[in-house]
Amino acid sequence: MRFLSQTDSFSCGAIAIINLLKWCSIRVSKKHIPFYNNMLGAEPLFGTTKRSINRLLKHTLDNRIAKVKLINNVSFKQLKKAMKEGACAIVHWTFLTKGISEGHYVFIGTRTNNGTWIIANEERGELFFDDKYIQKQIRTSKRLSSRAATWGKTSPFCWLIIPKEKV
Repeated sequence: MRFLSQTDSFSCGAIAIINLLKWCSIRVSKKHIPFYNNMLGAEPLFGTTKRSINRLLKHTLDNRIAKVKLINNVSFKQLKKAMKEGACAIVHWTFLTKGISEGHYVFIGTRTNNGTWIIANEERGELFFDDKYIQKQIRTSKRLSSRAATWGKTSPFCWLIIPKEKV
């Protein structure tokens, strides 16, 4: 399966949704990016809101393909446990760009047997990361989230997507 990566500064939410749908074996491609950007109300200056992703996930997936569970201030331990149980996730983390807190959505498809995580929508597309990278991203997000006006003190937050057969 080939996951997509974003090619602009505001489509990370749409790309995360598309990569999730790919993971769920739903046929989607690059040509669907404008459609999902429109569905999410993604804007070049502000990107995608937590509320719009939550609404789309609930409408698109909840109780059809999978169970969707939003977790604010997600911990590494929660994420790791969910992955072991067969879930995937759309995670929002916060980072600094030129001194400004910004947010980014990524899709985490699975945790492999050797302990690496497959993350789609980092700058170079699908990449493999170890536990330390995930822990660092979560710690950084928790530290910076109080400065991010849009996300308040809830970052990192994630939607756990639990496949129907696991529910």
